[in-house]
Amino acid sequence: MTPADDWEPAPDTEDAVLALGERDYEFHVWGGDWCIDCEDQLPAFGAALDYAGVDDDRIQHYPTEKEDDGSKTGPGVETYGIEFIPTVVVEHDARRLRGSWKLPRSRLRSRSVANSGQQPQPSSKLLAATA
Repeated sequence: MTPADDWEPAPDTEDAVLALGERDYEFHVWGGDWCIDCEDQLPAFGAALDYAGVDDDRIQHYPTEKEDDGSKTGPGVETYGIEFIPTVVVEHDARRLRGSWKLPRSRLRSRSVANSGQQPQPSSKLLAATA
């Protein structure tokens, strides 16, 4: 997951983004290079984690494949019950925090934002849930 180099938080989300780095959260991220939403959203999410100062060793990225029936396969898919990607599971002290999140395309990085020249922003729901 390569962070976008042109991302920065909107002024009203900076505290929420920085909160991602304040604790020893572990971020488990499922995505695939075949997935348009992953290619669209994960660079902005990676940039948010980078901005928050989250060390790379606290981010686990799991490559996910899509089977003919639409099901997902890959490391941790069954263990974590991954059905959609991109999905992020946040853990602290090996405990899952408030479930997992399908990154909402329209909030994290939408095509209209990408094409408008505006900066994409992380999902406030995701950030609030991890704070």
